[in-house]
Amino acid sequence: MGTGRRGIGGFRRVRRLGRAVSAFAVELRADLGRPAMNRRILHRLAGTGEGELSRLGLTERDLNEAAAPEVADVAGFLAARRDARRAAPPPSRR
Repeated sequence: MGTGRRGIGGFRRVRRLGRAVSAFAVELRADLGRPAMNRRILHRLAGTGEGELSRLGLTERDLNEAAAPEVADVAGFLAARRDARRAAPPPSRR
């Protein structure tokens, strides 16, 4: 009464299915957790004054645009805005 090939193949399928379910659960948790994280970031920055936002390299307009429903990653959006400002040459004074 050995395990035979059939028994080992079934085990491999179950393991593969388990990995697929686990990967799906991780992705689902990330998708469900992202909106909550976005709300926390916006809530925290909403109470920040203009001076502090300026030191962070952000503006109130950046926060308003980051709150748009089509922005999936608020932290990435705000970091990109900050980095773009830092990389841009300073405005010329005449």
